[in-house]
Amino acid sequence: MLEVMEAFLGQIERVDSQVNAIPTLRPRSELLNEARQADRALARGDEAGALFGLPLAVKDLSLTRGLRTTFGSRIYQDFIPDSDELYVERFRQEGHHYW
Repeated sequence: MLEVMEAFLGQIERVDSQVNAIPTLRPRSELLNEARQADRALARGDEAGALFGLPLAVKDLSLTRGLRTTFGSRIYQDFIPDSDELYVERFRQEGHHYW
């Protein structure tokens, strides 16, 4: 998982300044730590959900607990929801990793 996360983050760093596709990005160290934890869980043989370890950006129109969600508007530039959209919650339960 660590290699996958590093590749995704590298691509974001290379192109996002040109396309502005990721309005909010969690700290790199936090994301890499989660990827390392996922690798350790796999090595132990822990049960993994269907989306285990998959890094994916959630559309900025969806509530993401603890992650700035702007809905594409400056009005919400500081909005950090305290809950997830239902599909985001279910993705998390299946082991999905968010930026």
